[in-house]
Amino acid sequence: MRGAMWPRWTGHDGIPGEEINFRAVARAAGVSLDFLYAHTDLRKRIETLRGQQRADHRPLRQEPAADDGTVIHSLTGALRRERAAHRERVQELEQRLAAAHGEILRLQRQIRERGDAPR
Repeated sequence: MRGAMWPRWTGHDGIPGEEINFRAVARAAGVSLDFLYAHTDLRKRIETLRGQQRADHRPLRQEPAADDGTVIHSLTGALRRERAAHRERVQELEQRLAAAHGEILRLQRQIRERGDAPR
């Protein structure tokens, strides 16, 4: 009977008909729970909204307030930064892998030139 006790969010944050909780926000934003818990500002905002929702026993707002989009904007910005960092890390790893492959080829040639290659 999930959600029967608490009101459901019907606001405009992209979580229509959902309780405000970490799973609902993660699903609406397309991010993992770990991502939300790792970002203190997002975690506090979700906890605040969840607490308000439970305390009110009614939908938080019918009209969107100015700060309703801050969670989504914060998530989007954090996701962009993480994606950029991941892209940089992947590029670095690809360069290191290419260098390692080059070193392997060099060593294989060196072994062949010496005639030390196993048969």
